[in-house]
Amino acid sequence: MIGRAAWRAVAVGCGAGLFLTATMLLVRLWLGTATFPERIADGVLLLIPQQLFSLTLDRFGFAAKPLLFVGIVAAQVIVAGIGGFLYWTLAVFLAGRFDLTHPLAGGALGILLGLAIDFALLPALGIVAPTAARGDVPLPAALAQAGLPSLTYGLALVVLLRLATPPRARRAASGGAFVVERGAVARRAALALLLSGGGALVTALALRRLIDGPPAAATATPSAPPTIAAGDLPTPVPTAPAASTVEIAPAPATASPPATAGALGGAPPIATPAATVSATPTLVASGPIIPAAVAPALTPTARFYLISKNLVDPALVGNLWELTIGGLVNEPRTMRRDEFLTIPPVTFAATLECISNEPGGDLIGTATWAGVPLRTLLVGVGIRPEATHVVFGCADDYVERLTLAQALDPATVLVHTMNDAPLTQKHGFPVRLIAAGRYGMKNPKWVVRIDLIAGAIPSYWSQRGWNPDAPVQAFTRIDAPATAVGARGATPVGGVAYAGDRGISRVEISADNGATWLPAELEAPLSPTTWVRWMAPWTPPAPGTYTLSARAFEADGTPQTAETTTLNPRGSTGYGRRTVIVTL
Repeated sequence: MIGRAAWRAVAVGCGAGLFLTATMLLVRLWLGTATFPERIADGVLLLIPQQLFSLTLDRFGFAAKPLLFVGIVAAQVIVAGIGGFLYWTLAVFLAGRFDLTHPLAGGALGILLGLAIDFALLPALGIVAPTAARGDVPLPAALAQAGLPSLTYGLALVVLLRLATPPRARRAASGGAFVVERGAVARRAALALLLSGGGALVTALALRRLIDGPPAAATATPSAPPTIAAGDLPTPVPTAPAASTVEIAPAPATASPPATAGALGGAPPIATPAATVSATPTLVASGPIIPAAVAPALTPTARFYLISKNLVDPALVGNLWELTIGGLVNEPRTMRRDEFLTIPPVTFAATLECISNEPGGDLIGTATWAGVPLRTLLVGVGIRPEATHVVFGCADDYVERLTLAQALDPATVLVHTMNDAPLTQKHGFPVRLIAAGRYGMKNPKWVVRIDLIAGAIPSYWSQRGWNPDAPVQAFTRIDAPATAVGARGATPVGGVAYAGDRGISRVEISADNGATWLPAELEAPLSPTTWVRWMAPWTPPAPGTYTLSARAFEADGTPQTAETTTLNPRGSTGYGRRTVIVTL
């Protein structure tokens, strides 16, 4: 049976674990590098089967990662408590020969333990790479991240042990237990508890500060971009005339990247003008009257969806940011942000959708973007013949890849501006990739490195079972009417439809489970890679409850997949639906 002294040692270890966690989070705030629990969480997510991952995401949503992080932190504190018991046992065993309650002993043990775990144990298990082995983390920062928390743990452990036991503890003849005076222990234990509570408070405050993110900083708006020289980009794909609308007008574009066939290899695909598609879009010259409840043509940045693998997103400093282009290139290059901003940009509208978006979901938005076509940078450094893929490295250790053909697509752009303002920190400041027509996972944020390689490597999410190429599935959503409407007269039904760079030719709605379908009128899209807003008048035949369905057809006439699937590794499928109660 474990005695009170042993339990006291466990409690002391847990208290020291709180100081370790607080220091770890403060170092995270200071250096911006991922903490030990974050790297463990990434390793755990890599080992979880895709089906279990999908079930977890379905059950907990995007709170799953913070919950996992908190669970790992709690486990870390418990392990620290066990470490306190083991250290106390060793101190008792060596009493009279070595004083392991001296701060130097605790500090030395903490540093050795931290370095051994970070640089030896975890890499040997293949869970995470050692901090110093990652090229984006300088060695001093890596040593600080690995050493400071463990040093704090060792020092806190011996200090709390000294407070929890009298200064003249001695080894008893039986069992090696500490002999203590009860009154002294009670007072010292109370002080140790108070200090541990302080560690818990610092931990909580640092964790809240991390999750809330850094305070918004004023970012200078880039100066007006120079005009694109003729011939720098192919002629934009023609689109339908702009439709009148009660919402917001599209922002003027300097150049619009053309839609592509989405080829997976070989030469860059040739853009196909919209006029050549076989299906005729139901576009009204004057434009349909889109219900006010339908999402605006452009999504305000503050309402644009946010998804991240991180508990804490990187907060990069613009004038310190550098982009390195290397690998199979003739002239490797590194450029800073001021140099990057001098390259003539293209401005275009594009829709972005998360691969976890459910049928009719809201993890989708449209914005105007401005930046540098990736092919401009790649051609500038010279592409070696053996290169087949392009790999993107990000400040948060995210890794994504495209085929060379996809990277050279004019619709693949490194952007620095969103909705006429510099990217926000959460949306990837200072630079992110937009690969129009592919799910958000293929559009990495906080890009700091680009490498050309021969052969494919797994990306962050493809390692976890998600589609490595991630072309978007056709999508529809019903935004109007409200859930209750009157039975008299026609009710405008409206929403959005999207199929990436494949375009939308028509949208239909049904109120009788697909027995009959009514055509919708389409508003002209802002570009070949944005969603289409639509409206269809519907007259309810009688009061009652109706389930409205909406389906889309791509530009070549391909119908939207009817089967409903959610959290599909290839993207969710199914019609957009809304239940409406019709009253007198």
